[in-house]
Amino acid sequence: MKNLSRKRLQLLIGLVLTVATLAVYGPVRKFDFVNLDDPQYVYENAHVQRGLSWGGVGWAFTTGTGGHWHPLTWLSLMADAQWYGSDAGGFHVTNLLLHVANTLLLFLILQAMTGALWRSAFVAALFALHPLRVESVAWVTERKDVLSGLFWLLTMGAYLRYVKTERGWWYGLTILCLALGLMAKPMLVTLPFVLLLLDHWPLRRAPSVTWPRLVLEKIPLFVLVAVSSGITLIAQQEAMATVENLGVGARIANAVVAYETYLQKMIWPTGLACFYPHPRQWNVLTVFAASALLAGLTLLAVTARKRAPAMLVGWCWYVGTLVPVSGLVQVGNVAFADRFTYLPLVGVWIALAWGLYEWAAGRRGAEPVLAAAAAAAVCACALVTWRLLPTWKNTETLARHALNVTRDNALAHNLLGNALGDAGHSAEAISHYQRALRIKPNDAVTYYNLAIELNHQGCLPEAIGHYEQALRIRPEYIDALNNLGNARLQAGQVAEALRHYEEALRIEPDSAKAHNNLGNALTRVGRIPKAIQHLEQALRFKPDYAEAHNNLGVALVRATRFPEAIRHLEHALRIKPEYAESQNKLARMLATADNPDLRDGVTAVRLAQRIVELSGPRRPDFLDTLAAAYAEAGRWPEAVATAEEAVVLAQSASRNTLAAQIQSRLDLYRGGRPYRAPPGR
Repeated sequence: MKNLSRKRLQLLIGLVLTVATLAVYGPVRKFDFVNLDDPQYVYENAHVQRGLSWGGVGWAFTTGTGGHWHPLTWLSLMADAQWYGSDAGGFHVTNLLLHVANTLLLFLILQAMTGALWRSAFVAALFALHPLRVESVAWVTERKDVLSGLFWLLTMGAYLRYVKTERGWWYGLTILCLALGLMAKPMLVTLPFVLLLLDHWPLRRAPSVTWPRLVLEKIPLFVLVAVSSGITLIAQQEAMATVENLGVGARIANAVVAYETYLQKMIWPTGLACFYPHPRQWNVLTVFAASALLAGLTLLAVTARKRAPAMLVGWCWYVGTLVPVSGLVQVGNVAFADRFTYLPLVGVWIALAWGLYEWAAGRRGAEPVLAAAAAAAVCACALVTWRLLPTWKNTETLARHALNVTRDNALAHNLLGNALGDAGHSAEAISHYQRALRIKPNDAVTYYNLAIELNHQGCLPEAIGHYEQALRIRPEYIDALNNLGNARLQAGQVAEALRHYEEALRIEPDSAKAHNNLGNALTRVGRIPKAIQHLEQALRFKPDYAEAHNNLGVALVRATRFPEAIRHLEHALRIKPEYAESQNKLARMLATADNPDLRDGVTAVRLAQRIVELSGPRRPDFLDTLAAAYAEAGRWPEAVATAEEAVVLAQSASRNTLAAQIQSRLDLYRGGRPYRAPPGR
């Protein structure tokens, strides 16, 4: 009966943890993607957008995109794209469900290892609801955090079963789970060391099993870690190169301050942001104070190791698991990040829960007070998390919050500029990019973003200058090369545009954007066969690329390959109905061109019909084109009826000039004659 009651209590605690986590994080299902790695990881990644495929699996296992090798994360995102399409809410829900699963696993494994029900529940509740978890759950790109966390905990669970049963297949499952976790995020390289800590407490395998044997037992795990570390270092060469001038002393100082900062934010979680700029050099007193705190906590854990071994194990868990992301090996320009604490802080919470329990055990009346304080802490965490969560709703809310709680944050100004630019507020966007450049004068991305907005405002020479500056800083900046080519093409500098596109393809031969841009430029100069080759290549790399479908349709029309052209033009319209305007001009040319080689009534009718279907409210100009197409195809009754409807709609919209023009063409159709555009039009 006692065991049954305990199982029911476990079930109830698990249910409360699940409901609380879903309730606090539930709003993420309505959140958008953010323009911080999400484009690269999801909505601009052609491999992910295609969903699961054998080609995608091959890419996932061979790419170092983002400076990481994590094929399982890529496959997870592909599965979401297969299921949810481009719905950001679906990706967020998957992150949340993984976090819920991790919370329950942490509770069950800790309880199974220690037999301490309420302490395990307290650690799991803090893990689930602490504000430092928001970044890992609410940021789609951090799928690697929650997914690797799942395999970290499954590895611990399999290892526990191995220790209890001594069956080899449980050890084999331990190896498999670690391997899968490393393929989700290399953060798991410290897990074999954590298993050694768990051998000391709570599993207490020594001294019945000698430490050399315990270490030897984990050799296969260490081999996996070594392989993963090597692959990660290769993948991160580009990111590490951006901070190669950061000295060893500066990196050590940053690591010490990071350890202290995470503890501070754990206790008082304010000022949390998506990005904390690296100061390059920390104040000596700050480093000294952080070092003194870490030394003091280490001394406390060591002196309490016999009475409360969980304190030493938990503290070593925290210190050890943070090493890969402490900044000792500096990657990128971030000083620290909330997401780095996803697994390390579990160690601190274990030390805290078991340490306070040992303290309260010998004091009368302390346990109820401790329980009330624990409940209050969990509730406070849930409230702060619930209030912090909306800052991740979209790029603008994320950037504005970061600017409110940090200083000299060039990345946050860039993100806000992106959001404002996308919303059509170019002047405000430019202001934020300029502020970002005052903070970080040699940032290629900021020059690139600024050039985009200047181009939108019609300042083409200035835009070209900023694209060139971005390329001076980063010569192999593919997006800048593509956009500089577009700006040159817009300025009529076709030869220079072609050169930029070709350079982009030299650097990245499978760039769908560069193939599309080059194909479009070649179409403009009449090199149609070569243009078609590049546009077809763009679609091989990105099958649902609407712009490439549209451009290929235009090129095929120029080649008089009308049936193929209409397939691609229709595909572009299905993906992006706003192509109706440009395609209406094309359909009109096919129906009314003075040159008979450019006319094709069947193609014109099919294209014009699709434009009318997809354009929403019926428009007189689109119906005018459809009527002309019917006439070219010899379908006179339909031409007359469509033109009559177009006249009525034009008159209703007070577009009297257009109505008169359509009326004159209607008279032609009634006489069985098609309309021909004047020569040169």
